Amino acid sequence: MRRPSPRSRSLVCRSLVWKRRFALAPALALACFAAPAAFARQADPADPPAAPDNASPDASSDEGPKTGPPLPRGLQPPPTKPDSFITVTPLLTEQKLKDLRFDVNQARYRDVLEDGPTDANRRTVIENWAKWRVAQMTGPAPTPDADDEPRPMVADRFALKKLVDDLIREANRNVGPVGGGRAAEDVKLKVFPILAAELARLKDNHLVLRTQAIKILAELEINSARPGQPFKRFGPGIAQLLEFYRTAGESQPELAVKYQAAGALAFVAENGRDVPGKVQFDAANLFAADLAAHPEYPGWMQGGLASAVARMNLREPTLARNLLTAVTDESRPYEARTRAAAAIVRLPGVPGDVRDALPGALEDLGRSMALSYNARPAAEYVENFRTLEFAFKPIAPSERNRLQGRGAILEGDSVAAGFQAAYGRLHPLVKHVANQNLAASPAKWTPIPDALLTNAGVDAS
Repeated sequence: MRRPSPRSRSLVCRSLVWKRRFALAPALALACFAAPAAFARQADPADPPAAPDNASPDASSDEGPKTGPPLPRGLQPPPTKPDSFITVTPLLTEQKLKDLRFDVNQARYRDVLEDGPTDANRRTVIENWAKWRVAQMTGPAPTPDADDEPRPMVADRFALKKLVDDLIREANRNVGPVGGGRAAEDVKLKVFPILAAELARLKDNHLVLRTQAIKILAELEINSARPGQPFKRFGPGIAQLLEFYRTAGESQPELAVKYQAAGALAFVAENGRDVPGKVQFDAANLFAADLAAHPEYPGWMQGGLASAVARMNLREPTLARNLLTAVTDESRPYEARTRAAAAIVRLPGVPGDVRDALPGALEDLGRSMALSYNARPAAEYVENFRTLEFAFKPIAPSERNRLQGRGAILEGDSVAAGFQAAYGRLHPLVKHVANQNLAASPAKWTPIPDALLTNAGVDAS
């Protein structure tokens, strides 16, 4: 039997690792779950159907329970791998992929991308280019040796990354006339919807493919940054990003897809050209409603939703009220509550009832965190206390400039009127926790002194 090459062994997919800061990064990071390549198998229409649960085993089956040595106490078997980590559904057959590649190259597709869909024939070439490029992500990975066993693209993280990076580069550099300018932007606004529609076909596919489609949609540029002119992303792409958010499930891996889709959507809404207002409004309300309705979500997921809502910059009272629900809910992780607080003060036009209730809610939150920190110091409190500080002051000078004139609670360097007394009591707690020696074990950190607790109104009895 031929021994498989090292490249044919495990490299399947990675889960998602998230940067836990209030300001969402435009492209959220991915890591991998190592697993055998067989777990990323292609779906085959010829596969026999699974036997029903009540089917009786045949004579050749191995009846009886499967036994073995008992697991060590406290050790749980690994969970069953969800479908989103198992099956890749090819968008095209391998032969169709080869045919499309031949057709678009024969039609000199790069020249067509430069001119855009000026007639029916050129539009067909662009549609075929988009189908070929996106379907490649669901096809087989390139093999250096003809004898290597075939494997899906998601089984080779290096090949998939190269494919995605090449597509982003080609879309941003080759679509529109050379040299850029307004003419190139107009061509991109006609070509990118074709590509976005193809990417949306991945919304029910392998989890890694969905995250890569989200990355591509977030990085489509209408224009690159130039002196005196900021970059602009493809604003209409938030419609497809919202599809990815809505179709993701509720398991932890699926929530990671929702997290990335929400962050990418907020980034494009904030930095995009021709952003559809209704889609932006619907997305912000959906994120805020999901945050209020799901206290069981992990802290990173709730915090991501809160941050995405704030970055939408919409004047809608319901958004602030749903965020306040998260701030005041003592059952939620502190990460969720502090990031929701920092989001409220960045929304324009916060209604009076929320503005009046927020200082007291922030004090209650700070006192609760202080007691929890003193009971059991942990590294997470450093970030949570710093985020609480961001509910009173901008994160950086760049954000201060961006918030000016938006009608938010947080404007300028000074603490807003009505929040100064709360800030005076909470800031010493933030300063104490943030100044701990992060190189030392949290068990050796200094508890918050009684004088600071008393000043903050903490009842430590």
